[in-house]
Amino acid sequence: MLKHLFVLIVSLNGDVQSEDMYFYDIYQCNKFAAAVVQSKNEKTALHDARKTTITSYCMPRLLDPRTVKAY
Repeated sequence: MLKHLFVLIVSLNGDVQSEDMYFYDIYQCNKFAAAVVQSKNEKTALHDARKTTITSYCMPRLLDPRTVKAY
């Protein structure tokens, strides 16, 4: 049975790094998306934050929840 799930997409400087985390709830997905972007500010000692662009957002996907792990 197909169901709408939300995939978390994370990009670093425009290149997709991850799109394999699925959520049943858009609000839970958005919480993780915000945490990924916020973590950039906490890691400035490792990277030059001005040269790094992290983008994170959620998109709906019609999937069979038995074929992917969803949170």
